[in-house]
Formats: sequence, C-alpha cells, structure tokens
Amino acid sequence: MSRPEPLRVLIVDDSPEDTEIFCRYLTRWPEQPVELHTALLGEDAVDILRATPPDLLLLDYSLPDMTGLEFLTVAHPDCAVIMLTGLGDERVAVSAMRAGAQDYLVKGQLKAEDLWRAAANAVERRSLERDLRREQQRSQAILDSVTDGVLSLDRDLNVSYLNPAAEQLLDVRAASILRQPLERALPWVAGTALLPSLQEAQRDQRTVAQEIHDPGSGRSLELRVYPAGDGLSVYVADITLRVQIQNRDRHATNRLRQLYSASLAMNTVLLQADVQQLIVDQARQVLGAHAAALALYVHPGEDLQLDLVATAGPTLDLPAPPARLPLDAAHPLAHVARDVEADRSDVAPLAPGDHPGTWTVLPVMQGGRPLGVLGVLDAPLASADDRTLLLTYAELCAQALDRATLVEAERQHRLTLERRVQERTAALERSNRELEQFAYVASHDLKEPLRTVSSFAQLLQGRHGNQLDERGQRYVTIVIEGAQRMFTLIEDVLAMARVSHAASPRTVNLDALLDDVISSLESLTRETGAQITVSSLPSVLGDPTQFVQLFQNLIGNALKFRQSGVPPRVQVSAQANPDGWQFTVADNGIGMESQYLKQVFTIFQRLHSRQAYPGNGIGLSVCQKIVESHGGRIWLDSTPGEGTSIHFTLPDRPVIPA
Repeated sequence: MSRPEPLRVLIVDDSPEDTEIFCRYLTRWPEQPVELHTALLGEDAVDILRATPPDLLLLDYSLPDMTGLEFLTVAHPDCAVIMLTGLGDERVAVSAMRAGAQDYLVKGQLKAEDLWRAAANAVERRSLERDLRREQQRSQAILDSVTDGVLSLDRDLNVSYLNPAAEQLLDVRAASILRQPLERALPWVAGTALLPSLQEAQRDQRTVAQEIHDPGSGRSLELRVYPAGDGLSVYVADITLRVQIQNRDRHATNRLRQLYSASLAMNTVLLQADVQQLIVDQARQVLGAHAAALALYVHPGEDLQLDLVATAGPTLDLPAPPARLPLDAAHPLAHVARDVEADRSDVAPLAPGDHPGTWTVLPVMQGGRPLGVLGVLDAPLASADDRTLLLTYAELCAQALDRATLVEAERQHRLTLERRVQERTAALERSNRELEQFAYVASHDLKEPLRTVSSFAQLLQGRHGNQLDERGQRYVTIVIEGAQRMFTLIEDVLAMARVSHAASPRTVNLDALLDDVISSLESLTRETGAQITVSSLPSVLGDPTQFVQLFQNLIGNALKFRQSGVPPRVQVSAQANPDGWQFTVADNGIGMESQYLKQVFTIFQRLHSRQAYPGNGIGLSVCQKIVESHGGRIWLDSTPGEGTSIHFTLPDRPVIPA
C-alpha cells in the first residue's frame, strides 16, 4: 500500500514549550507523515503562508503582534485552521469558527489522539468546503450559460437570483429587481395565473407548470416551478413560436374539420340541385366568404357558355357577366377580372351602407375537364394556407358535382333499364334469391374450416403440451414470458415517446419481478456459475417495466464484471428507511477505485475496453435515470478485488412526473 503524501502543517505559537508538544505529537502520528513549519509571530506566519501554503494551520489565539482572529482577517489562509486557546471559552470558539476556523482546541487538555483526530477532521472539512465552493461556482457558471431562464425566489417570493437568459426573456436587469417581490419586479404577472401557481407550488411542495403571456414583449412563456428548500426555482422558456404553431395548427385543424364536414355533406346528398346549393352554402362557412356563386357549363365540352345555378349570401348586386362569362377551357383560371375603366356600362355608385368587394373566381375542374366556376366574395386570401384551402375546396366541389352527375346519369340509366327489362324482373328476382342463398352457404362453409383449424390448434397446445419434460416446459415458459416482457417493454417505450412521461405508477411486487429478472438471466447465470440470492423485497409503486430494466442492468453488471476464476455471488436486499426503501445489489466482482464511483454514472463512460467487457457504457446511467424518475437516488461503494455494492432508494409514494 502506497505511503500517503506528507501533511504540511504550520504551527503559529509564541510558546516554544507548546510548539514543541505539538511537533512531538504530530511526528508520532501513525501512518501520516507530516512536514512541519513554525512561527512565533503572526507577521512571520503570513510570509510562510505565501511562500509555502500549508494543508493545516495550528494558530494560537493570543500572539505577541496580533490575535488569532486578526491573523485570519489579514492572511485569509486557504487551508484548514485549528484555533489554539489557553481556556475553553465558548465565545472564543464561536468567533474562531465564524472567522473561518474548522475547529478549536484547548492547550492544557490536549492529547496526541485528540490532535490527530481534530487535524484529520479539519483537513477533510476544509477539503469538502473547497469542493463545495467549486461546485457552487460550477453550478453558477452553468446557470449563467443555459439558454433557458432561471429565476430563484425566496420564501416570501422575493427575487433572489436570475440568470442572463431570464433577464433577456423577461426584459429586466437583475440589479434592478433583486430582493424585490415578484409582483413588483414584474408588474404584468399580477393579472396572470402565475402568482397562484407559485403559492400552490410552495404550499404543496410540488412542481407546477404555467404558461403565461407577456403583453409587453408579446412573448408566450412557459414557467416550471420547483420547490427548492424554503423557496422556489422557476425555469422560464420562450414558447412563442410553439404557441404560434399550435394556434396555426389548431386553426388549420378546424379548417380541415370543416372541410371534411363539407365534403361529407356534399357526398351525402344525391340530387344535383341539392349538391349545387350545398356547395355555395358551405363555401361561406368553410372559406369565410360573404357570398358565393356557382356557374356551370350549359353543355360541357361543346361550348363555353356558363349558367348561374346557385347563390348564397348577398349576391343581388352580382354583375350579369359572371353568369355568362366565356372561358378558355385550355387555360384554367385562378381569377376572372375585367377592366372596369374600359367598360363602365354597368358600373353604378355604391348604395348607402354598401362597401366595395372582391370576387375571386376559380375553375371547377375534374380530371382536366372544366365543369364550371366558383365565385366567392371577400374570401380571405392573405396566406398560402388560405389560397390552398380555396383550391382544395374547388377540387372537392368538382368531385361532388362529378359524383352528382354520375348519380343522376345512373338513376336515368336505371330507369331506362327497368323499363326495358320489366319482363325479366321475376327471373332476376329468382336469380337474386339463389345468389343470396349461395352467399350464405359459401360464407358458412368458409367459416367451418377456419373453426376447425383454430380448434385443432388449441387441442394441440392443450393435449400435447404436457409431453414436454419439465425443462422443456420451463424453456417454453421462459420464451413466452421473455417475449411478453419484450412486447411490454416496446409498447411502454412507444407510449413514452408519444406522451412525453413514463407509464402510470402502480403497485409492483418486487419479489415476483426479481423471479422474472433472474429467469431472463438464466443463460448467463448458468454460464458463469453465478449464485444470486434475493432477500425478501417489498412491493413498491412505480413502472414495472422500468424496474425490470433496472434490476436486469444491476445484476447483469454484477455477472459481467466478475473476477476471473471466481464464480459470481450476487446479493439483492432491501431495508426500510424513513422515506421509503433502500435497496442494495452487492457482488464479489472486480470492484473499482474510489475515484471512479461517480464517473460510472456518466452516459457512455467506460472504465474498461469493449474487448475486456462488452457493452456501451449506458447501463448505470439508465439505472440512475430510472431511480431518479421514481424520486430516489443511486450511489455505490466499491473496493478493487473485493466487489461492488450499488445502493438506491425508492420513496413509499409515487413521483408525479413534471
């Protein structure tokens, strides 16, 4: 085992006797070498601190040139500090701790073991404080760099922090609103549902999502509120584009629904006159036109003379020409227009209350064959969607008109046929009855062999399934259950991609679930000679599919990362804790160094080559997500060559997804 690095210790004390005692104690520290430096005065100690920063500072409270508290104020040592006092004065201890010391000791009562223990604790505490400060700085940098806004509120809903993204989204400056109540910092939120949502999140200690509109910037914002200690953390995202798309999609959906209803109605009626009138009536509703008119060719394909067949809305002022407009059938028209200045014969002043309007006329064509024209008054044409809707409606009209023509032609043809074949009606009726009987018999005869096939398939399963031995039956059961688990997993994954949150939590019997997991790993267990022991496990609330994946990953890792020549031993256990349950999956595998204990939870992070241990390095990160999505946490401890124990917790109530 490698010898630890020497601990650099600076002793600042004006008493040579006390200094000699401390040096003697420290040099006798078992298994911990030390590098000692001493100083009689605070001024000398400051120089030593700057030249060779120590790991630990033993500082006398009373120095000739300054007190220990003054020294801490002047020097700001970046190391562990233990204040040394002659008397056990609580006020001195509190002052020392506030000034940055990790501990204090009374000289006259000090033993070597006390000094060793206090020194080790102080160094470790200082290291933890340093790590915490770095983590806080890193978290601050992350919050400042994220594109979503982050806003922190204290228990009184005063603004305590907001990152640059939040400043931009909310159009404020942090310096101007910090420590102000939110409703004063952002006055426009007073008329929204945000404040009640914040109070609800704080009262119920649960996540709340709220969409609000900022009237000043015109932005739509999504705010997700999370309880954070005795305050709240608010994440702000700009969803303006999403809301615009949703509104446009909603509008388009409504239009499509109207278009579908119009198409259904036009294809339901049979008479041509009814179809024609329905076309202009629906045009006003679907297209938003003030009026509509339909003109059809008198003799399609022979001449281009139009006849006005149906109108809806205020079309009394419709000029005469649209009813009799000559059209070039070779050139489908998007608009029919004329120069009113060239011919003012039918132009009259507007009557009181009237307003000028725009008629948009477009061809109604079926298969390249012109059927007529549809005119709409003041229909919206501003967007490409409006124009597409107009053209689509014209196509539906053409289909409905063509169908009505065919229906009418078929009706006439049927009447003609009925007159011509009246004498054969009886024969046809007999033929129809025979055909009906044949259809019934044929249907019955076709169903019978299908029933036979189904019945014999069930008989084969029921009567001959027991001819398999116990192993065969177990294999069949494993295959069926494995296929069912895979089907369930695929269905749940597809369901998650569709709704964006996990399956609804339900009670899961983990004893039964572990039986299934171990069965699914039977091949690997047999191959490695593994022994898997499962203590009594509780029933918990959650997603059973994810729990299967969790235990498969953890036990599978225990079997994979085994020691050469040593059969794997895996122990799965659980114990109650105040918040729910703590589970442990322990093995006797290869283990790992302590510096990798957090690294292994990083996705795609591997400690070994794929040649040594196959895999993609995502198993533990998946486990972490599963555990955290259920409101728990996961960690591990490990010793190289002795094995690994993975622990995770699950609450006794389900987590409601955000």
